[in-house]
Amino acid sequence: MTAVKETQGVLQGTNVEYEAENPSQDRIVIKNGAHFLIMNDQGMMPLSRGVPAPFGLFRDDTRYMSAWQIYINKNHPRLLARDIASGFQAEFVYGNPKVDDLPEQSVLVTRSVVIEDRLSEKLVVTNYHSKDVDVEIAIVFDSDFADMFEVRGAKRPARGSMETVEVTDIAKGKVRGRRSSGLAGVGKRLVFSYRGLDGSVMKSTVEILSGDVAPSITDGVAVFKLHLKPHQEHVIESSVVTHADAEIDGVAYKNDKSARRRRSFEGTQKRAVEGFEKWQA
Repeated sequence: MTAVKETQGVLQGTNVEYEAENPSQDRIVIKNGAHFLIMNDQGMMPLSRGVPAPFGLFRDDTRYMSAWQIYINKNHPRLLARDIASGFQAEFVYGNPKVDDLPEQSVLVTRSVVIEDRLSEKLVVTNYHSKDVDVEIAIVFDSDFADMFEVRGAKRPARGSMETVEVTDIAKGKVRGRRSSGLAGVGKRLVFSYRGLDGSVMKSTVEILSGDVAPSITDGVAVFKLHLKPHQEHVIESSVVTHADAEIDGVAYKNDKSARRRRSFEGTQKRAVEGFEKWQA
């Protein structure tokens, strides 16, 4: 069963949208090398119920991630600011809507996204309320490995098969290049796999780390239950690495060997900036 159907049970009764949004709406696109990311004007990739939708993480005209949406206390966050000055990274600031006794914009989420040989994301959740708060951050994700023609609405007579998603724990420990953030995280690793009709295999490896708070993973939703004191911050880092059979056989693009290593958000961002500056020189 796909994450799209099962997620409805996890977030049932909440302010969650599953339909693809109007295809004529504004979109945000960032790109680097063979990867490009298409988001809506809120910086999200909404889930869709089989309706053609343009959003996702693409590589070589295949969509490796078809959904990535963030919720605060089971509601859509309010977009307060965004910056897409460079073509390979984007910055967003979100606030919580008013829920129960929690005033609007008491919790802010600063979100940074960058593409290099992978997609990396960093969330900084900050409590600006005068009291302690309990906040739930949920990340809803999915992968369909649709080709560009399917994304545009074409119907294929036959498709390959999605393999069972592999979920493993990430033990606490330092991550390569993590000196700049100081985060030694625990988390989860999920591997989405698709076997084509020709037998070739494509994979998306998703890693989500978060200090001492490991997420619970249920049917395509990663949930973090946080207790924050006034002005306390909590950092959540995620990455998506794409793989294809040809790379396993050694016919890889130049960064593939590096892409198999875990790296902090700052490490990926540094490589992306250095590559961009070298391209400009």
